[in-house]
Amino acid sequence: MIGSAPGPAGQFRRAPLRVRWGPDSLESIGEALERSGRRRALVVTGPSLGARRDLWRLLDAAAAGRVTGIFAEVRRHSPLDAVLAAVEAISANRTDALIAVGGGSVMVTARAANILHAEDRPVRELATHRTSEGFVSPRLNAPKLPMYAVPTTPTTATSKAGSAVTQPGHRQRFALFDPKTRAHTIAVHPEFVATAPEELVLSASLDALCMSFEGLISVSANDWSDSALIHAARRLSALLQRQEGLSAGSTRTELAVAAIMAGDGTDTARGGLGAALAHTIGHDHNVANGVVEAILLPHVLDRVAAHHPGRLAAATSMGISRSERVPQALDSLFRQLGTPGRLRDIGVGKDALADLADAAMSDFAVSTAPGLPGGAEVLALLRAAW
Repeated sequence: MIGSAPGPAGQFRRAPLRVRWGPDSLESIGEALERSGRRRALVVTGPSLGARRDLWRLLDAAAAGRVTGIFAEVRRHSPLDAVLAAVEAISANRTDALIAVGGGSVMVTARAANILHAEDRPVRELATHRTSEGFVSPRLNAPKLPMYAVPTTPTTATSKAGSAVTQPGHRQRFALFDPKTRAHTIAVHPEFVATAPEELVLSASLDALCMSFEGLISVSANDWSDSALIHAARRLSALLQRQEGLSAGSTRTELAVAAIMAGDGTDTARGGLGAALAHTIGHDHNVANGVVEAILLPHVLDRVAAHHPGRLAAATSMGISRSERVPQALDSLFRQLGTPGRLRDIGVGKDALADLADAAMSDFAVSTAPGLPGGAEVLALLRAAW
């Protein structure tokens, strides 16, 4: 809970991480490859970036010719067939390092491909799953390729250890968790963050802001995660309201750095009910997670305010004087940014709500929601947001 002292028992672990931002940031990728003795790095990215030869010249120069292949077939929500194609590219390139260049789906696809390549088992055997005793994550012991990242959007996925693979036609995702797939080095370069469409920058920023609040109310929150998430929430909120908008290069860089901080904090605190629902609905309706979260978060926080009011104490990080006003303040911000206000606005049918609620209960993120909700409560929340 926010503001509480550490209890009599607990732990905090921090993986090695270097983050550099600015015009010289790509040099950190080359330095990391040199330190680790890697010579055959595969870039994992999406089709639009794959055609940008100017960007690859910049990266290859910084990496001193160590980029030996580009896999440019990533798709939104990291579908399994794209991940498996990336696994084949890793083998064909004789890859000894991975550089993920893009937004959240690129980061997730690269990590998932890293896991499947190393473990050499079907994804179902590697995925976190729910049992009668709770969620179980298989231990993934095989050594993994070192990961480096160049984000193009303000995604929280850049510094995380979790990955989630989807299958068209199936609402549930395959969630994979391996700390060895965390990015060792992250470079936020102005030429790369300038490539993302403004709509994508907004949806990724919304996701980062929503995830910051979900982390702050998580049952796994602690003083370390709070420190990152309170600052991330403050910065993201302020940046989204800047008068110059999301096209300014400096704003995009700052958003990306704040999102990395949000991702780092939620890697410790985990997600929550809004995240689980956004994962399910976003994949099912091919809508960006951040757009779905912005619809749902005020309703999630209303639930928390009613049953666990102390967990909204972080509201002061956004200058909100009373915690019970947090849901309304965030809803006002989202409407100011022009995001959809109801689930029906993004094509969700009322008759689909029960199935979506049921599918979300199998998402690992729901396990850290305060007062673990049941299916009936989740369905009621979805109906309120519809």
